[in-house]
Amino acid sequence: MTYSPNRSMRTSLSHILFAALLCLAIPAGAQTVLSLKDAVEIGLANNYSILLSRQDEQIARNNVTPGNAGMLPTVAASGSASRDISSNRMEMADGSVSRSANDASARYSAGLALDWTVFDGLGMFATYEKLQELALMGEAASRRTIQNTIASIITTYFDIVRQQDELEIMQSILRVSRLRLTNARDRYEAGVAARLEVLSSRVDYNTDTTALLKQEEELRNTRIHLNRLLARDVNTDFVAGDSITLQTSLEYGATLQRALEANPDIALAEISIQVATATLKEIRAEQWPVVRASTDFALGRSLQDQGAWSSNNTRSFNYGLSASIPLFDGSNLRRRIRNAQISRESVELEHRETVLSVETQVALAFNAYERNRMLYEVESENLSVAGENLDAAMERYRVGAISAVQLRDAQRSYLSASNRVVEAAFNAKVAEITLLQLSGAIALEM
Repeated sequence: MTYSPNRSMRTSLSHILFAALLCLAIPAGAQTVLSLKDAVEIGLANNYSILLSRQDEQIARNNVTPGNAGMLPTVAASGSASRDISSNRMEMADGSVSRSANDASARYSAGLALDWTVFDGLGMFATYEKLQELALMGEAASRRTIQNTIASIITTYFDIVRQQDELEIMQSILRVSRLRLTNARDRYEAGVAARLEVLSSRVDYNTDTTALLKQEEELRNTRIHLNRLLARDVNTDFVAGDSITLQTSLEYGATLQRALEANPDIALAEISIQVATATLKEIRAEQWPVVRASTDFALGRSLQDQGAWSSNNTRSFNYGLSASIPLFDGSNLRRRIRNAQISRESVELEHRETVLSVETQVALAFNAYERNRMLYEVESENLSVAGENLDAAMERYRVGAISAVQLRDAQRSYLSASNRVVEAAFNAKVAEITLLQLSGAIALEM
């Protein structure tokens, strides 16, 4: 079902208004026409929430390394160099004196040390598993941010379409009020109408002008909001160039199944269970002994200008194993294990709650989608009748068969019917966007 332009020329006023309702409010001028496709592409490239979520996703992926999980050894190199200069005076027992001046000595050393945790109760493997799940969580969170942002962009875009249509409806209604005011003045000057009719027409014209100004302000504010979502100059002027098109292939059962399989909130809840499971494994591993291997290799060289020796070279190599066994820590480890078990049970409950929440949201959105589609059909028929009524009222008003008040009633009836059609189409589209967002398909199908 398409809420689309209809630009055919009409002769009667009601047909002109009806055409105005079904077309986009694109004023003449140099305003840029922004398509929905372009809006989504700009948002994907520029939106700050999306960019930040991608950064977080990249950090989570970078953290998935064996070294970060503690699986690899650590190796450190060390080195030092020093030089001494000394002067000595020694008095011997026989009274002689021995002197030395500016005696120099130097010492150099270099070393290489390795430390490796060989066994820690498989805790390092649990840590690596946890890092992998956290990377998946980063991807799911980024996907959720992207889909939520796209849904906001699309909803705001079609809100602009709705407001453009309502603005054009009000402009058409204002034209009728202007004709009515002009007619009342002519009749008053010809002496066939009372001044009260002119005043009443002026009040209605001013009322319609005020409504138009408010609608223009709302449209400008919504454009600013969309520009913010697109991360560009908020004062960028444009018109939305797409019409509201409703999908007719949405089915409740298929949409619900798709949501249960691809909804990003459910995916995050499932990953949280895996993260909690890995955390529990990490803590349980602390019950086991920890075995570490270590080795170091060192070289040393000493030099001196005077003395019994002039140089001394040393070389050493050490290696060994160490083990530590947890015996008693005040039952803190047992407490931490129990808390980790409770945390895992909590995230399982949160997962069930998330599934129920998604099922509820799908049911509500589908009901809104179906109801507003039916309302659109009914209100479209009402609009056609209201248009014919306004056309007939205008003709009768021109020949003086009805009063200005009766014409105003026909105006209001047509305006109300027009707005209801626009609102029904927009609300159905919002419900459709919500369904696609819940099923994780918003980025693929919009």
